[in-house]
Amino acid sequence: MENYKLLTILPEDLETDDYILNEEEKEINNNFILIYLIKNQNEISINYQKPIDFSKDKNQETIIRTDNGNYKLKVFSIKGNLIEETTFNPSNEANFEIIAIPNYSNFGYVELENLLENKKEELDLSPISVCNENNICEAGEEEKCPLDCPNIKNINYPQTTFIQQDTDNISTQSISTITPPQNYFFQIIILTALSLLTIALLSFIIIKKLRK
Repeated sequence: MENYKLLTILPEDLETDDYILNEEEKEINNNFILIYLIKNQNEISINYQKPIDFSKDKNQETIIRTDNGNYKLKVFSIKGNLIEETTFNPSNEANFEIIAIPNYSNFGYVELENLLENKKEELDLSPISVCNENNICEAGEEEKCPLDCPNIKNINYPQTTFIQQDTDNISTQSISTITPPQNYFFQIIILTALSLLTIALLSFIIIKKLRK
């Protein structure tokens, strides 16, 4: 009789939001997020049973970052803006991989892409986001969210630069769209004069005919 290894998973292990820690735990380990990946015959995917953990450092990362990697991880803000992306290859670990990313205040989700197979999967990280970017300064945002609390200066806030760039582009496009040509004023004067001249000429013709 063959020997089989059985994997036992407790019901509490299947919770989809088991990575939501309380505020005290977040404050203790708030430097990096460790994303857990499952490896199956050197193909990796997101471990949805235990998706992430908080860490003080990124020394537990196992993946090999490289520009020519077969996998790409993209990090998006809660508004869907790209914060960062990195390409990597699996390491020599037998059945798991770990990738470490900064613990951004405005997490939305991460996207794992298998570049060889053209496969993508997403992991929602909005439950651990501190900044909801709704333009309202709410409790808990006072020290970390400059977009919602304009008086706050957080040099580590990832989306400030991107959003400012987008705003500048929109403003430039609006200005270029509504700005009239340089001779616009003179065109109005000429059209007005021609209209008045036409009206005067018609009036003269009508009056001349009535007098006959």
